[in-house]
Amino acid sequence: MPANSNVSIANLALQMMGVSTKLESLTQDSPNARAMNACFEPTREALLRKFAWNFAKKRKELPALTAQTTWGNLNRYQLPVDCLRLLRPTDRRVDWEIEEGRVIVTRDTAPLQIRYIRDETDPAQFDSEFVQVLAAKLASQTCQEITESPGKQEIVDQKLKEALAEARQANAYERAPDEAILDDYLVSMGSTFNTTLWVR
Repeated sequence: MPANSNVSIANLALQMMGVSTKLESLTQDSPNARAMNACFEPTREALLRKFAWNFAKKRKELPALTAQTTWGNLNRYQLPVDCLRLLRPTDRRVDWEIEEGRVIVTRDTAPLQIRYIRDETDPAQFDSEFVQVLAAKLASQTCQEITESPGKQEIVDQKLKEALAEARQANAYERAPDEAILDDYLVSMGSTFNTTLWVR
């Protein structure tokens, strides 16, 4: 079975919309390619961040930054450049907050052990369920532009709901129950790196 590629995922999205013409490249000169190319990277990144996909989890130890916080005498840790979402430890309570854009502020001393969702850009590493969700999300976002059909929009929106449900069920089997509860809570709160993130 051939490895996933950005083009194969885009073509799966087109197939979900009932479009038979396949793309050879996301940069080819065609309306469908332009629509997919504009949505692909933002959609991939948003989906990775929104859920704690097991295939995208990573562990790392962070050294403390030299300077502590301006007040409060708290330690500061720079988030890794490939970090899309910080995951909480499953074995203890922590006081971590995200401040200054991408800095963890905490009383914890170095080295700070973290788990996070990495910005996985290699489609060959994508879980098969993630591929289905990404394709369905791309289809949902571009369907009106490509097909101009409200009926097809309803169909792909339903496919997206089904793909998400199946992916979250499969993903839940491979992680700790308390982490799944936390993930649902954070998603419902719509947490981002631009707001205070308490991980408990």
